[in-house]
Amino acid sequence: MREGGRTHQDDIAIALTEDRIDVGVCYNFNIALATEKHPDDIDAQELCIESLSLAVGCDHDLAHATAPLNSIEVLSREPMVMLNTNYALRRHIDSFCFNNNIKLTIAMEATSVSLITDVVRLGRLATILPDVICSAQPRLHQIPMTPELPRHIISLFFRKNAYKSPATFAFGQLASNLTSTQCRTKHF
Repeated sequence: MREGGRTHQDDIAIALTEDRIDVGVCYNFNIALATEKHPDDIDAQELCIESLSLAVGCDHDLAHATAPLNSIEVLSREPMVMLNTNYALRRHIDSFCFNNNIKLTIAMEATSVSLITDVVRLGRLATILPDVICSAQPRLHQIPMTPELPRHIISLFFRKNAYKSPATFAFGQLASNLTSTQCRTKHF
């Protein structure tokens, strides 16, 4: 959340309705239509539903796990490096942990995904990040978990019935193409 209870997603919707931007990229952590709470003149184009993964470095004890591990047990005992609580992703993970009676052991917080992946890759800490980030990192292992970690929707926001420039159409097509090849889409 941001000042006044607004989120970055709210800021994007406002900027669209005021014609300050043509398109916005948003993450929705509730797996519901991303525009439910926004004005009627905002339209969303869902790009993908992405899972989160527990990730560890090559030298971590869990690095070679092949069978799904119990997420409640593992997350309760493994020291973690995580984004700080200013990030919606972290708050989403904290909410998942709260709802599942998991108390994370946060050994380190950071504001950079690059720093987090470097710390995990080179050390003994674990982290939780989107699959697309984990799978793109060398020497980072995604651990299969049960129950699965939460998911989020990646969507493009547009203003309904507004003029869409060729650049806006091209960006939408590029985003669709990239997510179809890079994001492991999991529809329910």
